[in-house]
Amino acid sequence: MEKEIRVLILEDNPSDMELIKYHLKKNKLNLSVIETKHKTEFITAIENNLPDLVLSDFSLPDMNGEEALKIIREKDQDIPFILVSANIGEEKAVELMRNGANDFVMKDKLKRLTPAIERELKEYDNRIIAKKDHLELLKSKKEITSQKDFYVSILENITNGVWVTDEKDVIIYSNEEMVHIAGVPKNKIIGRSVLDGFEDETLTEFKKVYTKVKDTLFQSEYEIRVVTPSGKDSFQRGWLIPFITDNNFTGMICTAEDVTEKIKFQIKYDKNREQLENIVSNIPGIVYRCLNDSNWTMLYMSEYCEELTGYSKDDFLHNQLISYNDLILEEDRAFVKETIENAVYHNTHFEIEYRIICKDNSIKWVWEKGKYLHNPIKKEESVLEGLILDITELKKSQHELERSNKELEEFAYIASHDLQEPLRMVSSFNQLLDNKYSDKLDDEAKKYINFAIDGAKRMQNLILGLLEYSRVSSKEKNVETFNLDEAVNTAKNNLALRISETKAEFNTDKLPKVKADKNQIVALFQNLLQNSMKFRTLEINPLINISSKYLKNIDQWEITVEDNGIGIDEKYLEKIFVIFNRLHNQKEYTGTGIGLSVCKRI
Repeated sequence: MEKEIRVLILEDNPSDMELIKYHLKKNKLNLSVIETKHKTEFITAIENNLPDLVLSDFSLPDMNGEEALKIIREKDQDIPFILVSANIGEEKAVELMRNGANDFVMKDKLKRLTPAIERELKEYDNRIIAKKDHLELLKSKKEITSQKDFYVSILENITNGVWVTDEKDVIIYSNEEMVHIAGVPKNKIIGRSVLDGFEDETLTEFKKVYTKVKDTLFQSEYEIRVVTPSGKDSFQRGWLIPFITDNNFTGMICTAEDVTEKIKFQIKYDKNREQLENIVSNIPGIVYRCLNDSNWTMLYMSEYCEELTGYSKDDFLHNQLISYNDLILEEDRAFVKETIENAVYHNTHFEIEYRIICKDNSIKWVWEKGKYLHNPIKKEESVLEGLILDITELKKSQHELERSNKELEEFAYIASHDLQEPLRMVSSFNQLLDNKYSDKLDDEAKKYINFAIDGAKRMQNLILGLLEYSRVSSKEKNVETFNLDEAVNTAKNNLALRISETKAEFNTDKLPKVKADKNQIVALFQNLLQNSMKFRTLEINPLINISSKYLKNIDQWEITVEDNGIGIDEKYLEKIFVIFNRLHNQKEYTGTGIGLSVCKRI
């Protein structure tokens, strides 16, 4: 449907108004007419909605056509304005048309009105289109300029160097970073041909890649070694990307990054990695790195895994053939998992012994030590790293040693038990001899008898100590959970008389709960407290401090018993824990030399 044209008519003569409307209707123009007679009506009509066309008389009661033209042009420069008048001279009409009127029609020649309207509306549409095209052109130019400034700003601020060439391989743009990388002033870069403008032999490889990209129209990465005019030896890496228009080469963008330090680091890294791999390959155990998931998915395993398990490292990597978890003996899996989870939770190292089933179905004992490496950004990439050693032969030797030790302990127990009765007889008969024949023996004989009695007593104490020492391992343990404060208090009660005699004082921290044989722990503290009260300067009362400290990195408690006694020379620190070893004679300090051996054994 043809668009309706809104026509504003400014005419104060009703007859002329009807005549104008008649001619418009007669020519079947799709028009809607807005009639105005006075200035106020004219201005109101324009304010409400601008018309598409204005027909105006020249002479009006409160204004003229010249003033009407001025009002409409202040609103819009392009709306067609046609004067329709009977009493305006040709000279005035020409002046008005110079000032912006589009045409002039005499009232006695209204046949010209319709062609004039059609012509001016068409020209009006053309002006609107031309104006719109002009605005679009200005906008496009502005956008292109803005985009150019934007892209240039990006290119000047990126960390990579950039060249741009035209279809003739001439460099038409270079950012400052490229100037820095090339070591050549910008005025010696712009305007030079990439292929012919540089004589540097080190650019030969770059020119080959450039030519290939230009011929194939496929982008390519390059890496070259360059010596700058200043003599600086550097490595550059970047991309060559062709500009293509209608399948033709129209230029190239070249990026460059100075990777000298990266290359040097890579060379050093590769060398260190090779050295490390040589070291790892000579370790008689499996060095591994795995995910902390349910199957411990392997990311790396050293070559030794095949010698230990029968499976190659490729069998384990990403669990392609088998997961390491499947190798662990079923009855050991829960224990292994619990130990590792506990280490992960406390962020500590873990150390564990367990059994695995090898490819040939043989069972081996292994020792593993590792550490959890937490990735705070991607928890799923957190890993375990560690070392696994074959301790099968060690376990066999250990088992054999334990069997031998057990036999020795049984022998020591039986021997010490059986020796007590003869010693009692020797001691008893010596005492009877002393009592019955004391008046018949001289002093020399009495002295010998006393030596014999004293030796028997000391021998008996040694045997009792040996029995106590052997019982630490041979006696069945009654393991329970209790507070160490209870064990300390029991030991102090057992030594109440000695504490009273020496006037010993105690400072005791709050001690932790432990899981152990309570009687043995009491014996441990009793021996230590007894030594603290024995080995002292007689003029000074014993002061004994008992403290505890939690060692988070190994999830253990450290208990310290400290006193103000005579101390121990560092060179004897190992000797004093060997059974029957003493640092003092019987006259200085009595004892058998077994107490600290028992402590160590517990």
